[in-house]
Amino acid sequence: MLKIAVVDDEAAMAEELTSYLERFERENGEQFKVTTFRDGLDFLSAGPDWDIVLMDIEMPHLSGMEAAKRLRDLGSKSILIFITNMAQYAIKGYEVEASDFVVKPVSYYPFSFKLQKAVAAASRQQRARLMLGTKSGARQLNISDIYYLEIDRHRLFYHTEEGTIETWDSLTHARELLEPHGFALCNACYLVNLDHVTQIQDDVAWVGGDELKISRAKKKEFMNALTLAFGGIK
Repeated sequence: MLKIAVVDDEAAMAEELTSYLERFERENGEQFKVTTFRDGLDFLSAGPDWDIVLMDIEMPHLSGMEAAKRLRDLGSKSILIFITNMAQYAIKGYEVEASDFVVKPVSYYPFSFKLQKAVAAASRQQRARLMLGTKSGARQLNISDIYYLEIDRHRLFYHTEEGTIETWDSLTHARELLEPHGFALCNACYLVNLDHVTQIQDDVAWVGGDELKISRAKKKEFMNALTLAFGGIK
């Protein structure tokens, strides 16, 4: 069962989103535990343990964007979908690793399409683990905790939330394992977890606080993968 937070100061909008979630459950055989909040402060007071968050951007007291930043500061990896009246706000979602956005008024079928991707991503986060062989022995790692992989000669480095882990493996093998989980090459040396891309500027991707060069050879493929991961934002 996935835990979903609906954060919107408009009662009618919150009720509509809740009804869409209930319809999605019936049509897709899913089970959600849905909690609604009228503002960002109440939402944050409930803690960061959510699988999916549907967040209005324009709210009194604390904007959805600021609430999302504070949520990430708490270490949350929730799948975040912004609900907004103005599509231009959505591009700022890169700053808080938002997965998608929905423009008001919200229609069920476009919403359900985006929700389907969010449910799939949240489900992957719940079950995705990777076993690594290191100098000190085997180590299990949550795939969602990986920022990016770096190859240096025959050494493969996993840059993660907990630090850097050195293994002996090929980037080709790691790519085969991780591409289905939303990873893509930005150049011949780096395999990036697209969920952790916070900014793109010129030929540089910001990932986990590091600046990674996007090569000319990989740029089109990488940007296409990033566009798909963020639900078609262009």
